[in-house]
Amino acid sequence: MNKKVALSVLSTAVVASMAASAYAAPQAGVYVGGDVKKFYSTTTLLNLTKEAKAQYAKDLRVGSDNLVFVHINGKGAFFSEIIKDGSAAAFAQPLKKSDFVDLYNVVKPDGTSTETVDAKAKVDGDTPGELKVESVSAANGSQIVIKFNQKVDKATAEDVGNYYQNGAKITTADATPVISEDAKSVTLTFKASQAAKSFTFGVKDVKTEDKKSTVTEFSKTVTFEDTVAPTITKSEFAVTGDLVITFSEPLKAGPAIVRVKGTPVAASVTADGDTKITIPAAALTAAGVTVAGGESAAIYVASVKDLSNNDMAIFNGTVTKVVDNTKPTITSVTQVGQDTLRVVFSEPLGTGDAALVDGEFKFLKGSALNGTASVVTLYAADATGKTYDVKFADAEIYGATPTNTATVTLLLAKDLVKDASGNGIEQFTQTFTFSADKTGPAFVSSKVADDKKSVELTFDEAFKGAAGDVSEAKIVITDANGVRFNAEDATTIGKAGPGNEKVLVVSFTAGGVIPDGVYTIQLQAGAVKDNFDNLSSVASTTVTVGSGSDTTKPVATLDGASTVNKFVVFFGEEVTASALAVANYKLDGAALPAGTTVYFTDTAKNKVAIELPAGSVNFGANPDGSDALLSVSNVADKANNVVNATNLTVKVADNTPAVLQSAQKIGNTLVLTFNEALHATDAADATIAEILTNYDIKVADTSVVAGGGAATATLVAGSNNKVQISFTDITGTGYDATKTVTVTTKASGDLKDANGTAAKADVTVTAN
Repeated sequence: MNKKVALSVLSTAVVASMAASAYAAPQAGVYVGGDVKKFYSTTTLLNLTKEAKAQYAKDLRVGSDNLVFVHINGKGAFFSEIIKDGSAAAFAQPLKKSDFVDLYNVVKPDGTSTETVDAKAKVDGDTPGELKVESVSAANGSQIVIKFNQKVDKATAEDVGNYYQNGAKITTADATPVISEDAKSVTLTFKASQAAKSFTFGVKDVKTEDKKSTVTEFSKTVTFEDTVAPTITKSEFAVTGDLVITFSEPLKAGPAIVRVKGTPVAASVTADGDTKITIPAAALTAAGVTVAGGESAAIYVASVKDLSNNDMAIFNGTVTKVVDNTKPTITSVTQVGQDTLRVVFSEPLGTGDAALVDGEFKFLKGSALNGTASVVTLYAADATGKTYDVKFADAEIYGATPTNTATVTLLLAKDLVKDASGNGIEQFTQTFTFSADKTGPAFVSSKVADDKKSVELTFDEAFKGAAGDVSEAKIVITDANGVRFNAEDATTIGKAGPGNEKVLVVSFTAGGVIPDGVYTIQLQAGAVKDNFDNLSSVASTTVTVGSGSDTTKPVATLDGASTVNKFVVFFGEEVTASALAVANYKLDGAALPAGTTVYFTDTAKNKVAIELPAGSVNFGANPDGSDALLSVSNVADKANNVVNATNLTVKVADNTPAVLQSAQKIGNTLVLTFNEALHATDAADATIAEILTNYDIKVADTSVVAGGGAATATLVAGSNNKVQISFTDITGTGYDATKTVTVTTKASGDLKDANGTAAKADVTVTAN
């Protein structure tokens, strides 16, 4: 609750409290918890000085989620409960010790404090028990009903991520939870039929209505055995004239048989999981069916199945077209921003001119009429469509010389808004006190996002959430090992969607899943600012991703980026420098060759590349290579969990070139000897020109040329590491066997070893 509670709104409750005859502890008044920790008695509230009133308004705003009002009869409740449920329902729940902080400073009418009061000690010790799941049962083939032993918080109860199927979080793609009207049960509707299925269902992290207690973790095997047919629970005419037929459970898509006043009308279940059949007014008219206001019409419905294919029983009944003569009213007005009010109507308004639009909701300040330029927006987080936010000009409220508070009279003229049936509102007036927002957003809570890719921080008020407004440099994230992470500029922003105006999404893993562990997030002053540029205060929070105690070993697998002689090992999580130790890897059972390079492929430190040096492999045909065994062991993650010894099949290829070792002259024939076998096809040359692309042959420092000569080259029979070059015609070549002859291998040739590796170039030998 982030409501600016007006002093005038409290006055009625305070006076009523003083007028009561009974007396019980704790003392009557307002207890402001949180970081404020102040107690204002009912007597003090009626006698506050001007300065003390301003401080009181500020205290209410800062401690808005922790305001407890105690009546003089001893009953009490949080203000949020009184606003939501009304005083009768709120006071029906007994006060608990956990509703109060340990000590409150007792405030005097002048705003000073010289003593404290222990309200907790004065609460009856018979405190209600902890929040528990009373029962979980399958209502039909697609719904589970979870019953709690007390009222639960709507937000956490309708967070689908707090429910588990076989240990895995259920997602919005799987099911939708809806809290009951009494807030003590939740119906979880699956989008696909669960008929004949059985699984372990779990509940955790659901909070009590006051958000002070969390449910004891619960799990149970749930079996769906749906033999119950759907039934009609309600049929009614909407204000639009549409006939809406509501069923007891989700239905299977398909045509339905519907007759109204004995006349068939077109009807169907639109999609699997729908619980209603809606027959538009136009369809009724097209079928010749007319139902007057106040008339009861016979309806017949059949041929409707649930998701487990149970057929409904034939339904014969009546539906009455109710005439709506009830005028809409305003049920509440609360301040949700320095210049913004949230106005709730008793029912949805009509469209067009019937709705609340800009400039219609005004206020009197003194004798001056203000608000003619007010901006109205429908509050999207209210699915009922009954709530509007009205924004006024700041100067109109607080004046040219701003004050901390301003008391005005709110105005909405008669019939200016109407409901869908055309009933206009009566004139509305209410005295209201605005409180200026002089306080920056205060941190309230943190949670890990459902997709585990970010952390969500909730503040006590809306803030500017655009990337340029959030100061990422003032958000410091550190893991349990002291490793610091930077909040990312583009993705550390306000959470999208209605109702998320107070939620900051903090991203620091480049869009990836946050590794399991414990993270501390420190918010420096000014990390965010509200709509009036008030800066947030210093705060710190700790979040746990996964269990927080990492006992899972990294798993070594071969990454798809691996190539011949370069192996990329993926560990599935960040690992330590142990992954860079060459000794933790073996190739075919032997140590990696000297000169092997091992490095992380990126800052995620979950992939290691291993590159074999040139000249380290002398088998495996190029370019595809041959299989070899890479062994991985002793690599640890950040929690010191060590990988199981793993063998991975990798590809290696010969990267050791053949080297010319000697040359021998036998007349006009040269025999060249290499240190390994050569590729026969590449070693064979049919012409002297081809030979000279592989070798530079010199006679007394003069290179042999093709001239008009002829020569061939081929492997020596029975010796695949020897090449025989035979000059059959030396005319014009310059070759002379009587002189010193040298042979040098050339890079331009096609000479390769038996595995296709190019022979080493620039090796020179002298023929003897």
